[in-house]
Amino acid sequence: MALALAALIVAANAGYVASKLGVVHRVRDVMETDHRHYIHMAMSPQEAEDPPYAFRVAVPTLARGLMAWGLSVNQAFYALTQISLGAFLACTFLFLRARGFTPEVSALVLVLMGLTQGAVRWFEYQYWMSDPLCMALVAAAILAIEVDTSWRLAIPIAFAGGFVRESFVLILPFAFFRTLARHDIKQALLRTVAIAAAFFSVSLSLHAVITPIAPDDWWSGIVDSMGFRYRRLFDSQWYVLTFGTWGVFVPLALAEIRAVARRLRDNLDLVTLTLATYATLIISNNTERPLAYAWLAVAAAGAAGLRSLTAVIRTPYRHPFHRVAAVCLGAQMVHFGLTRWNDLSGSSLYQPANFIVTGLMLALGLVWALVFARLKAT
Repeated sequence: MALALAALIVAANAGYVASKLGVVHRVRDVMETDHRHYIHMAMSPQEAEDPPYAFRVAVPTLARGLMAWGLSVNQAFYALTQISLGAFLACTFLFLRARGFTPEVSALVLVLMGLTQGAVRWFEYQYWMSDPLCMALVAAAILAIEVDTSWRLAIPIAFAGGFVRESFVLILPFAFFRTLARHDIKQALLRTVAIAAAFFSVSLSLHAVITPIAPDDWWSGIVDSMGFRYRRLFDSQWYVLTFGTWGVFVPLALAEIRAVARRLRDNLDLVTLTLATYATLIISNNTERPLAYAWLAVAAAGAAGLRSLTAVIRTPYRHPFHRVAAVCLGAQMVHFGLTRWNDLSGSSLYQPANFIVTGLMLALGLVWALVFARLKAT
């Protein structure tokens, strides 16, 4: 079920992007430019690259292997992205099931994720990136840790993640707090250190043996990124950091306002994963793409909201889940349709604030909050 649903969501997004740009669209059809580094690494591995792309060797190497089998460079990256996105969504579904959510709620959450920009469509648009494979590995490692008996699988996954992208490090706070919730602090530290050692043994080795074109100027990146976000905070950034990226998941997570503090306290693993992911925006010149690493936490928050709503809403002659699902799908389809993507103003950092989407999500949040407030009062 997980693989089938994930494949359908990926195919739907791929088909939507292909309807605008064609299947396996060309480089010049994409407004952003990060992908050019990975294409260069796949086609000219003997030449130096810019940091930090130079150290993200796995995806260009895999693409080069597929090219040796007869695929073009675009076809190779396209195939890798489709497989990675399918694995990412399937692991997310299994994670929600392991977290205790029903198949219906988990499936609905996955569909709602598919109707956002950053979970799937952005990577269908710019399919040469290293993020889809890294997201799949992050989701697989988190799933292994969540199951607990299979946590050791996270170690080889972390080893592979070191070759893909430094963003894999985001699983470490989740690993620590999830283990701490079940075991003592010694076990939490030992498991987290084991996973970290596997990742950093590769990542640090790559930094030692690869000489990029220029030094990695982290400070300039922080100044540029934070300066832009500060200047545009009340223009567009407030939107991209909330409704613009997550859509209906924001009102779902906040639907039962009185339960928010309790859920944060009871889910420190997911809270720290989300906070760590948001912290990466300090040096990132994108928004939806880096925030995609928090999707498992946001998906769980949305699933909790769905479960609470289904439990309290009473609708005659129809199952309450169907009513809630229809409302959520409708709202997320509006979000999906109005989110800019195929132009520079719709890129991951410059996404303009949309007040139709904002008003719709605020209205949903208000209605659901009033539902819970009324039920508590009675």
